[in-house]
Amino acid sequence: MAGLLAACGGDAGSTSFDGSGPASLYYSYPYDGQQAVSPHAPVVLRFSGAVSADPDHYRLYQCAPQASRCDADSKVGTVALAAPQSTGEGRGLVLAPADGSLKTGTTYSLVFNDLDIDGDTISLPQGSLAFRTRVARKGPLSERLPQPALAVSQVMPAGDDQPLVDFSTVSVRFNQPLASSTVRYGDSVSLRHDGQLVPASVRMQGSALVIDPDTDLTPGADYTLAITTALQGIGGDGLDSPFEKHWVAKDTRPRSVMVQQAAAANDCDQPSAQSTSMLTGQAINCVPVIARLLGDTTVSRQSGDVFAQLAFAPHFPEVTPLRIPRGSLLKGDALKVMIGGQVDAGFDSGKVTVTFLSDATGYLIPNPYTDDPDAPRQLRLSIDVAFDTQDPRANGAFTQQLLQVELVGTAIADTDKGSLVADAVGVVEPEVLGVETAYGVLSFHMESYPDQQSAPSQPMDMTHPQLRSWQPGEQALMQRPGDPVVLNFSEPLDADSIVAGNNLRLSAGGSTVDFDWRVDGAALVLQPAQPLAYGTAYQVQFTDTITDIAGNGAMGETLSFQLPDFGGDTPRAPLVLTSYPGFPCNTVDRELDANDAGRCLGGRDGSGSSPDGAAAPVEDDHLPLGRLPVNRSIAVTFSQVMAPSSVTADTVVLEEVDSDGNPQGGPLPGQRQVSGRALTFTPDQALQPGHLYRYTLHSVPANPDCGGDALCDTRGLPLQTRLLYQQAADFPEPQQGGESLVIYFRAEPASGDVLQALRNLPSADVNANLQLDDGEALPSQTDSAEKNSAMLAKGNPSAEGQLIKDIDIGCPSQDYLVPDLSTFPALENLYGYLYQDMPSSPCPDRQYLFITGNLGADIAGYLSKDQVAERFGDDPLIPQAVKEGGGVLAYINPSRIVTSGTTVYPILTEVAKALTNAVLPAPTGPQLMRIRYSCDANPSAATPCGADDDGRVKGWIIDGDGGPQFVTRLNLYLDAPKLEPVAVVSGNAQVFTHNLHSYPLTLDLTGQVHFLDDGRLQISQISTVALPIDVYLGGLVADLVEGPDAIHMRIPAGKTVLNYISKPIKP
Repeated sequence: MAGLLAACGGDAGSTSFDGSGPASLYYSYPYDGQQAVSPHAPVVLRFSGAVSADPDHYRLYQCAPQASRCDADSKVGTVALAAPQSTGEGRGLVLAPADGSLKTGTTYSLVFNDLDIDGDTISLPQGSLAFRTRVARKGPLSERLPQPALAVSQVMPAGDDQPLVDFSTVSVRFNQPLASSTVRYGDSVSLRHDGQLVPASVRMQGSALVIDPDTDLTPGADYTLAITTALQGIGGDGLDSPFEKHWVAKDTRPRSVMVQQAAAANDCDQPSAQSTSMLTGQAINCVPVIARLLGDTTVSRQSGDVFAQLAFAPHFPEVTPLRIPRGSLLKGDALKVMIGGQVDAGFDSGKVTVTFLSDATGYLIPNPYTDDPDAPRQLRLSIDVAFDTQDPRANGAFTQQLLQVELVGTAIADTDKGSLVADAVGVVEPEVLGVETAYGVLSFHMESYPDQQSAPSQPMDMTHPQLRSWQPGEQALMQRPGDPVVLNFSEPLDADSIVAGNNLRLSAGGSTVDFDWRVDGAALVLQPAQPLAYGTAYQVQFTDTITDIAGNGAMGETLSFQLPDFGGDTPRAPLVLTSYPGFPCNTVDRELDANDAGRCLGGRDGSGSSPDGAAAPVEDDHLPLGRLPVNRSIAVTFSQVMAPSSVTADTVVLEEVDSDGNPQGGPLPGQRQVSGRALTFTPDQALQPGHLYRYTLHSVPANPDCGGDALCDTRGLPLQTRLLYQQAADFPEPQQGGESLVIYFRAEPASGDVLQALRNLPSADVNANLQLDDGEALPSQTDSAEKNSAMLAKGNPSAEGQLIKDIDIGCPSQDYLVPDLSTFPALENLYGYLYQDMPSSPCPDRQYLFITGNLGADIAGYLSKDQVAERFGDDPLIPQAVKEGGGVLAYINPSRIVTSGTTVYPILTEVAKALTNAVLPAPTGPQLMRIRYSCDANPSAATPCGADDDGRVKGWIIDGDGGPQFVTRLNLYLDAPKLEPVAVVSGNAQVFTHNLHSYPLTLDLTGQVHFLDDGRLQISQISTVALPIDVYLGGLVADLVEGPDAIHMRIPAGKTVLNYISKPIKP
């Protein structure tokens, strides 16, 4: 121990230096040559003495794509830096970009410009400090694949200066994310000794690959890492040639164990001097999680004892290897879950545990920047960790593994205490809710116990992992084909203990089914080879031979679930529910150069006339041209499970277009991915901001060639692209397709907002055929059936005019007179079905319209009340609660909601009985609720869009009674395109016209925001005001009488219910 303290530098009785040595840089994060650095990482510097914080002394250059470093002459750009932050008595500096983050997959070089300490100029060994950021994790393939061919970027241990030792873990970093299916230990990747495969745990995440031998390596033995061309990146390319690296394992014995205390900071926001990192100036041992969804106030205070095993120092006079054993734990305080950093989610995470998944191998190395013997040694440590939390909701949302987190620090001897003091910096980038990559800068601080003989001993982990939550659990109605089964445990599992088909089984209807599986943090994710099927009973079984990292067996269970029955005898072709970017309709009257996408085909064009009493027809809103940030993919959702084989380069096409919508060049290449009811298209190359594009979802009206000329569902039905018509006779048959759907958009710069996809679940209309089928859930029998529905009720009065006295909705009452059509055989053949098996009164379930839909929202972050006023003024669409208290802004991307229909039974006046033989029951048919944009792209409209206004609807998450609430106001168009009321006059059918085309409604919604036990977000929305629906009738029969004729209905307050659920956390 004494020898190690002496080797680590520092003066007697202190962890600081007197500054008498040469002027030098003593420390940097990132270190020179570091790879895969987070684009959110700051540059942290520490010097031998106090330095100037004048920004003119520091230049951060962006280098050419293939360059390993650059200077003022070879740079391709200069990063504007924020004012440097001085730390550690003026001897440290923290540099960060003035705006945003660094670019991914890019090399940067920091140079000093006339920087000195007391007149002595500070220079860098190679003239600059160079590092390269990690590749992008999302977005165009070109951003995730800087080079098509897979290549090894870095291998640790690197070689002589960082040798392979008997306790080493091998870490490999590639130039692009790996295709997980090609990572096969013993085949595409292997670590061998004398030709024999070394038993090891293998983990992969993105571009990181970790091989952690099960037992210590043999000192003096030869080892070979071999990677074949069978290993592939996500682009499908492998290595140009096989890769091998050879080592001879060095002997670290006899080892010593240094127990170090990672003490908790006194406060993570306002730390004391003792709790402040000398490197970053931030609180030590605090893990911040900065994300748009969580804001910048989420932080966990970590603490614990670290039991570092040190190699025998005489064997390693220059570089000292060290290991933190697999299974080591750090404990943290609860994270207060605050949406947007300000709105209390109503729960905290409970204790946060960080588990070391692999042996963390590191080195204490001589200072690379100076020969000063007093300069501190450098600590470099690569850790593979998993996070889990005590609360099941937070555990489901946050648990995950993070591989190859590099801690870069200093090791200094405090000879007064007899302690080794280590300070290190690293950046973690966890996923939040599976949709956003957060980040946090760690300021790690450890001090060894002065009396190692009396230091705490390493505790034994004797706790058995338990199941905390699972998906679907009790939420089978919210599970869909294509979704995974996710088991969230109380701690990370040992993946090597899991044998599919043995101690982990999945069965369907009593028969075993194949599945893929993976461990991510404390989550065990099962993805069936064939998507989960409706109406099938499933069981998941796991036994106690599945263990945690320490070998403790799980408490085995058998879990059962069943998706609802699909049912129905009338299948309906798939519909597009959401299209991002854009609105899911073909358009006419476009002016793309003016960001006017036109109006939906089949909507109102402003011509014609309305029935007496109804508002005059006006042209539908023109849709603002959709915008796609260049770091996002095109995303489409459907009403049915789509056939992957139908998603091809012929059926999903992206093209650049000119201002007239004409294609410019051929289709753009990209990756098409389909899962259940969702499709994404990710371009290979980033789109150009400001340029116009269109994507086409191909279909045909009938006889599809699935995958050739049409997208199809798994039943072979083609995509039905249009439901909006002015004439009921044009409405498509349930199994028809339609013309190809073409959606135009403009690319825009990358966005930092979070796109959250939401599903309308549960849905009583499981099969999405837009009608109520026998066996489907009913509101009178189960609350779940009401969760995505709207109930029609009679208005007061229910009718007006000389023809209709009253109405019944859903079923006829005793006041309804069933006409005798037997004297009109042709009409009886045509309309007789309306009187067959009529439901009995009362029939409250048949007054409901059951909703099929999805929604996409951009989470933009929290705005205070002053920021709301500054940005939006006195906008009447902003709820008063938001104006008074602020809220988390979520932009809703307008789309359409499709509902089932009901039947209206008219009770006639005496006048009508005299004029007609009958007025038939009126089935409404499927109905559409189109969410309107907040502005009209038609420049001559009353509320035209401004130059930068894309018309998205504002929703808000606010503090409410009993927890967070989501509030919004939706302006809608209601359409009943198949509604065609009919009267029989002198044996002839006479059709009534009506005004339920582009019928404007305003829907005020509010409801609770909460998290399911599996971590998914659920938003409940309930209408706060009644919606009047006044149906005015026109046509020949209506013209026979004076004045308007109408039926009055309403959707009562509280009877429009929308329930949104986020996608599974683990895809």
